[in-house]
Amino acid sequence: MDENPIGEQIMKQFMRTDHDSVTKALERFAKMEMYSIPLPPPLPTAEERNYFSSAQVLVERMSRRYDGWTKEFPDGQPVILAMVPGALIQVSDMRAESHNAVALTGNVLMGEGDPKPCMLMVHQNSLQLLCYIEKLVEPETRKLIGFHWD
Repeated sequence: MDENPIGEQIMKQFMRTDHDSVTKALERFAKMEMYSIPLPPPLPTAEERNYFSSAQVLVERMSRRYDGWTKEFPDGQPVILAMVPGALIQVSDMRAESHNAVALTGNVLMGEGDPKPCMLMVHQNSLQLLCYIEKLVEPETRKLIGFHWD
């Protein structure tokens, strides 16, 4: 039978230790509450990590800015123009359609001629908006822009 010199050394070392101190350490360990160790918070989901960049947040923030902005000009008509290649869209409604998509409804202003009703679905990163106030001749004709999100 082969001898194991390392195993023998470990056994000799173990035999020399104070068994009472080992027993006390084991008893302290057994009494420890597993829940007393603080656990790290759970990792956020992909949705939670990317919520701040969602179309819903964009529409919510735009709505809050719009409300505060229109209160500064009670006798004016707020106008939001979406600038897209080749046209401007006078926005009457803005809606979060998916995580990154915004749907705009309104009238497309293309060159000369009457505005035509339209709807545009656009990725929020491609959206450029110009907001301004027009002076109203008759304050009761003021139209508000709708903002919708879940």
